[in-house]
Amino acid sequence: MLEPVEWRLSLAGSFLLGNWVGSFQLSVISYQLSVISYQLSVTTTGRRWLKIRKILIFIKGRVDS
Repeated sequence: MLEPVEWRLSLAGSFLLGNWVGSFQLSVISYQLSVISYQLSVTTTGRRWLKIRKILIFIKGRVDS
């Protein structure tokens, strides 16, 4: 059996470690979310840019002919 003091220390240590791991997981999750939102914004702007390019090429084709 552990002594009460040792048991309390180990409990406090595991609690602190759990808090640290939890905060680390939270930061990782928020980082992943920010990466995903960044990728989404990039893809949406990329699609918009493709549409704008198509329109510009279409207009240029109309002007040339």
